[in-house]
Order: sequence, then C-alpha cells, then structure tokens
Amino acid sequence: SPFRDVAMRPLNLALLCSVYDSEKELPDRPRVVYQKIFELSLDQWNRQNQIYRTSMYAGFDVYRKIDFLQKLAYELSKDHKQSTFSQSHVREIYHRICTDFDLPSQEVDEVLLEIETHHGVFIMSGFDRYEFVHDSMREFLAARYLINRGDLTDRVPTLVSMPNELAICMALSSDPNYFFYSLVKT
Repeated sequence: SPFRDVAMRPLNLALLCSVYDSEKELPDRPRVVYQKIFELSLDQWNRQNQIYRTSMYAGFDVYRKIDFLQKLAYELSKDHKQSTFSQSHVREIYHRICTDFDLPSQEVDEVLLEIETHHGVFIMSGFDRYEFVHDSMREFLAARYLINRGDLTDRVPTLVSMPNELAICMALSSDPNYFFYSLVKT
C-alpha cells in the first residue's frame, strides 16, 4: 500500500481515516488521496467544526497560505532532497519568498507558527527542524506550484532532479501527454 508508512505518524493516520470516513473508501490514486488530505487539513475540517481562524497578516487567508506552502515546498524540494529542513534553511527560503506574499521579513517565526497551528501541514518536528507532515505532501505541493506556474521549459534541469514531483506534475496535469511532450521537446 502506498500509505503503509502513515502508521508512524498518528496525525497522518487520522487524516487518512478522515478521508476514508468522508468518502467511504480510499481513492485508488494516491494523488487524489493527497488532494483530499490537503483540502481537509487546510480548510474543510475548520469549516465542518465551525472554527474560524483569522490570520495576523492582511490578505494571508487560507488560499494565500496554500500558495505560500506550494512555493515553500517547491523551494525546499529544489534545494534539498531531505524530509526535514533546518530552521536556518527554512528562514532563508522564507526571506526569499515573503515579499511575494506581502509578509513581513522579520516575522518568519510568527508566520511559520501560524501556519503550523492553523493547519498542521508544515510543522516544527524537533529542535531546529521543520518538515511537512509527510514527504508526499511536500512533493504534492511542489508539483502543484509547478503546474500552477504554467510554462516549465525554463525549469527542465531542476525538474530532472525532482523525479517524484515531476511524476506528480504529470498526474495533476489536465493533459499529461502534452505536458510530457512539452518537457521532452525542449
């Protein structure tokens, strides 16, 4: 099963059970499961339980956080092939991307804490370490960032070093054949 490693993380197991509970089965394709887990983590659970979390930052609503997490996941995937990331590396990437989201550069810890406490998708997992709740979630978010970006021909060398994310991009693409063709022809 592509989900056998969730037993090591109770939160992931609970999310998988929530997907099963709402769907009465687990979808055949892992990308659909990850999409449902992601939606559940970021928005549906709060709405179903009538919990309203307000961001400390203007315009940093759930949809903007999704964009932020996608770009963060891409930057982390591009830079390192690891499951956990040092606090200094996450801060470095935050400083690179914070202006894209109108976030204050000096409040990196506060922004990351808000994301962790509001959604639990990206968490501090130990002293000086951050990680996504599951590596497949990081890959999924990075792939969504790439798909949403559009033309990827300028990123082919980077994509070659990210085979999992590239495979997910193809699966998420509305036309996987054309997606593959456009990458290969460059």
